[in-house]
Amino acid sequence: MECSCDVYVDDFVTLIERRTPVARKQHKCEGCREIIMPGEKYEVQKEVYDGVFSIHKTCLPCVEVRDAYMSCGYFYGEVWENLRECMNDVSMSDFEKFSPTAQQKILEKL
Repeated sequence: MECSCDVYVDDFVTLIERRTPVARKQHKCEGCREIIMPGEKYEVQKEVYDGVFSIHKTCLPCVEVRDAYMSCGYFYGEVWENLRECMNDVSMSDFEKFSPTAQQKILEKL
Protein backbone atom coordinates (compact mmCIF):
# COMPACT_ATOMS: atom_id res chain seq x y z
CA MET A 1 0.00 0.00 0.00
CA GLU A 2 2.34 2.73 -1.20
CA CYS A 3 2.91 5.02 -4.14
CA SER A 4 6.02 4.74 -6.20
CA CYS A 5 8.62 7.37 -5.49
CA ASP A 6 11.08 9.06 -7.79
CA VAL A 7 12.96 10.94 -5.06
CA TYR A 8 13.93 9.53 -1.69
CA VAL A 9 13.43 12.63 0.44
CA ASP A 10 14.17 10.79 3.67
CA ASP A 11 17.81 10.48 2.58
CA PHE A 12 18.14 14.26 3.08
CA VAL A 13 16.23 14.64 6.38
CA THR A 14 17.60 14.17 9.88
CA LEU A 15 14.70 13.48 12.22
CA ILE A 16 15.38 14.90 15.68
CA GLU A 17 12.06 14.19 17.39
CA ARG A 18 8.64 12.77 16.52
CA ARG A 19 5.91 12.89 19.15
CA THR A 20 2.13 12.99 19.46
CA PRO A 21 0.99 15.61 21.98
CA VAL A 22 -2.51 16.89 22.73
CA ALA A 23 -3.09 20.39 21.38
CA ARG A 24 -3.44 23.10 24.01
CA LYS A 25 -4.20 25.74 21.38
CA GLN A 26 -5.13 25.80 17.69
CA HIS A 27 -2.52 24.80 15.13
CA LYS A 28 -2.68 24.52 11.35
CA CYS A 29 -2.02 21.06 9.91
CA GLU A 30 0.80 21.14 7.38
CA GLY A 31 -0.78 18.24 5.50
CA CYS A 32 -4.30 19.48 4.82
CA ARG A 33 -4.10 23.10 6.07
CA GLU A 34 -7.09 22.49 8.37
CA ILE A 35 -7.18 23.57 12.01
CA ILE A 36 -6.04 21.19 14.74
CA MET A 37 -8.34 22.05 17.64
CA PRO A 38 -7.43 22.15 21.34
CA GLY A 39 -7.83 18.68 22.84
CA GLU A 40 -6.97 16.85 19.59
CA LYS A 41 -3.84 14.76 19.28
CA TYR A 42 -1.47 15.69 16.46
CA GLU A 43 2.07 14.90 15.37
CA VAL A 44 5.05 17.18 15.90
CA GLN A 45 8.24 16.48 13.95
CA LYS A 46 11.47 18.34 14.59
CA GLU A 47 13.97 17.84 11.80
CA VAL A 48 16.86 19.20 9.82
CA TYR A 49 16.41 19.28 6.04
CA ASP A 50 19.18 20.62 3.83
CA GLY A 51 20.84 22.20 6.86
CA VAL A 52 17.69 24.02 8.05
CA PHE A 53 15.96 23.17 11.36
CA SER A 54 12.16 23.08 11.26
CA ILE A 55 9.15 22.01 13.30
CA HIS A 56 6.09 20.56 11.56
CA LYS A 57 2.61 19.92 12.98
CA THR A 58 0.27 17.45 11.29
CA CYS A 59 -3.21 16.13 12.15
CA LEU A 60 -3.39 12.37 12.78
CA PRO A 61 -5.54 11.51 9.71
CA CYS A 62 -2.90 13.15 7.47
CA VAL A 63 -0.15 11.29 9.35
CA GLU A 64 -1.99 8.01 8.84
CA VAL A 65 -2.35 8.54 5.09
CA ARG A 66 1.17 9.91 4.70
CA ASP A 67 2.77 7.02 6.58
CA ALA A 68 0.79 4.47 4.55
CA TYR A 69 1.56 5.90 1.11
CA MET A 70 4.70 8.01 1.31
CA SER A 71 7.21 5.43 2.54
CA CYS A 72 10.19 6.95 0.75
CA GLY A 73 9.55 10.52 1.81
CA TYR A 74 7.29 13.49 1.25
CA PHE A 75 7.22 17.25 1.23
CA TYR A 76 4.88 18.96 3.67
CA GLY A 77 1.85 20.35 1.88
CA GLU A 78 2.15 17.90 -1.03
CA VAL A 79 0.90 14.66 0.53
CA TRP A 80 -2.65 14.94 -0.81
CA GLU A 81 -1.48 16.00 -4.27
CA ASN A 82 0.86 13.00 -4.35
CA LEU A 83 -1.92 10.68 -3.22
CA ARG A 84 -4.24 11.95 -5.98
CA GLU A 85 -1.56 11.03 -8.51
CA CYS A 86 -1.39 7.42 -7.34
CA MET A 87 -5.06 6.70 -6.56
CA ASN A 88 -5.10 3.95 -9.21
CA ASP A 89 -2.84 1.99 -6.83
CA VAL A 90 -5.32 2.21 -3.93
CA SER A 91 -7.67 -0.74 -3.48
CA MET A 92 -10.81 -0.95 -1.37
CA SER A 93 -8.99 -3.28 1.04
CA ASP A 94 -6.32 -0.57 1.48
CA PHE A 95 -9.00 2.03 2.16
CA GLU A 96 -10.69 -0.15 4.79
CA LYS A 97 -7.45 -0.35 6.80
CA PHE A 98 -7.64 3.35 7.67
CA SER A 99 -9.40 4.73 10.72
CA PRO A 100 -12.90 6.18 10.08
CA THR A 101 -11.48 9.70 10.52
CA ALA A 102 -8.77 9.10 7.92
CA GLN A 103 -11.30 7.49 5.56
CA GLN A 104 -13.48 10.60 5.81
CA LYS A 105 -10.51 12.87 5.11
CA ILE A 106 -9.53 10.78 2.07
CA LEU A 107 -13.06 11.09 0.68
CA GLU A 108 -13.09 14.85 1.31
CA LYS A 109 -9.65 15.49 -0.20
CA LEU A 110 -9.89 13.25 -3.25
